[in-house]
Amino acid sequence: AFELIDVEQAGEQVGLGCDRRARQHAAREVAARAGKPPGEPVDEALVVHRRQAAGGDDLPADDSVAAGFARDMQTHHDQAVEMSWIIYDRTDDRFVRSLAYDIARTQSHQSGQMAGWLQVWGLPATSSEPTMAWMEGHEHGGSDAMSSGSMSSGGSSGMPGMASAEELKELEQATGEEAEVLYLQLMIRHHEGGVPMAQTAVDAAETEPVRTLAQSIIDSQTVEVETMTEMLEARDGEPLPSP
Repeated sequence: AFELIDVEQAGEQVGLGCDRRARQHAAREVAARAGKPPGEPVDEALVVHRRQAAGGDDLPADDSVAAGFARDMQTHHDQAVEMSWIIYDRTDDRFVRSLAYDIARTQSHQSGQMAGWLQVWGLPATSSEPTMAWMEGHEHGGSDAMSSGSMSSGGSSGMPGMASAEELKELEQATGEEAEVLYLQLMIRHHEGGVPMAQTAVDAAETEPVRTLAQSIIDSQTVEVETMTEMLEARDGEPLPSP
């Protein structure tokens, strides 16, 4: 049991523009989605504050662009984190290790943020819809394959730019400059596949926090691709075909 916060006072503190009745309605809706038994105490101010941070009063639907982006970009990010920790242990190059650490840290944080959104929205972590179905009708350059849920590069997740199991195994077995070149090749392609996903969220997601995060992904990954391309050229490596 816990003591309920004064919703009027807390609402003023977090700057919510809705009245008490709106806060109560929001809390009941989120509690219902989360499976809370009727009548169980709900910290209304906290619930509404969280949903404001996750996009406002209109919760995204299960088949929305916002929900699809949050789910699929988590998967996409998680592989980038995996590859980054692999290379971190397989090279002594401080620049590659620094890049890999930054990517792993940033994308781990973003992945957790997107998982949190789904919880606040009362939506499951996975969907019965095909991977990338949320992008249909919103494709950006070179993403025809996305609308059908197929891949134009290695992997079998249905997402562009993902490394295949064979490529991950090759990365795990490589060391030194060989590992650096392969990591840079895979991560450049990985970023190139993720940017169109983020652009779709910028253009079509229903909630502002999702659009904001998606734009930050585009900005950071565009810069990282430029940096990694230079690093790859310095090692006489060639980029993989774009997804």
